[in-house]
Amino acid sequence: PGDLWATRTGATVLYCARNGMLEMSTDMGDHWTDVGAMNTCSDAELTGSEAGAPRLWSVLQEGASANLYRSDDAGAHWTFLATLTDYWGALNASITDAGLFAYGGVELFKTTNGGGSFVKQNGWGDYYGDPANKLHADMMGFDVYPDGTGGEVWYVNTHGGTYRSTDRLASVHNLSLSGLNVSQYYTTLTSAANPLHVVAGAQDQGYQWTDDPPGADGLIGFD
Repeated sequence: PGDLWATRTGATVLYCARNGMLEMSTDMGDHWTDVGAMNTCSDAELTGSEAGAPRLWSVLQEGASANLYRSDDAGAHWTFLATLTDYWGALNASITDAGLFAYGGVELFKTTNGGGSFVKQNGWGDYYGDPANKLHADMMGFDVYPDGTGGEVWYVNTHGGTYRSTDRLASVHNLSLSGLNVSQYYTTLTSAANPLHVVAGAQDQGYQWTDDPPGADGLIGFD
């Protein structure tokens, strides 16, 4: 069990973290070279920042602990940073800032100083007072892409939809407030007296209802 990371800037190098070793390929995976020893683990997750050598980050499942490590020399040596207590396998790093890294479980945690300290993006309960600008609970993954002008765009994928950040996670904006219909429904009920009156119970999104007819796209908007 392990993980692969490919650079996002066009280079052909690949990195692979597995039980006990970090490996590198310079020909898109045809041949591999051992780069540096890693601790024995039952699983490994890997990401990196092209702004470093690259700087690599890995979470190793060591017994019951999910332990975070950082390498500043492309995997030759590793430094233990922390045991993560809120972690579901979501992690990623900045393309342009070697100090910026994020991981998540119920909530997103980020560092801007290479793992010296971490801060929470927001508490999961903050979402309900400001769904446009606060992350929903449950981090499913982070994607980071070049923006074409030397910067980057982060996408944070949660149980409440996808958020975008253009300022390296200083702020996030909810892309799922309308149109994407990301709710998971456990039950619905349509009124026998008024077929336009529909109520539903949604995963994390609470009790919803509508009295409106479907729009031109055939979709119903709920409150």
